[in-house]
Amino acid sequence: MVLDARSGRYADEDAFEAAVVAAASVTVRALRDEMDVTVIAGDHAMDRVGIAHTLDGYSRVQPVELSLPELTGRLASLAPTTSIALIVTGAEHPFAQLRRATAQFGPSVRVVVLRVALQGASSATSVHGMTVLTLGQLSDLPRLIGIGVLG
Repeated sequence: MVLDARSGRYADEDAFEAAVVAAASVTVRALRDEMDVTVIAGDHAMDRVGIAHTLDGYSRVQPVELSLPELTGRLASLAPTTSIALIVTGAEHPFAQLRRATAQFGPSVRVVVLRVALQGASSATSVHGMTVLTLGQLSDLPRLIGIGVLG
């Protein structure tokens, strides 16, 4: 899991906070499903810790200026056996930069990008070998994750 904490990638503070909530929700679900989870959330790294420590880490996330390729590279080095990488970012992130960030992972890694665009329409699509989910409202998160990760 990578949470992009660059404030310029989100339309506003509400979108950034929704991204933190979405990332935390997906992480908690994966931990409850007994999956090994490594999280890069801004300048915080959480590797195979419990739910309480993970939520504490998310609660401390502040906007930082680390690039998305830096964050995905950190995940790739901390968790080299990753099979699914979920990248949570804002709708303001250009697709070309998303492609550079996802290049950090090998061909056997399924990459899912969750773009937070509050008040927009939630959707799922495939672009250049990555699944791109657009989250218009938090209530759509379970359906989108089901499509993007399980579908």
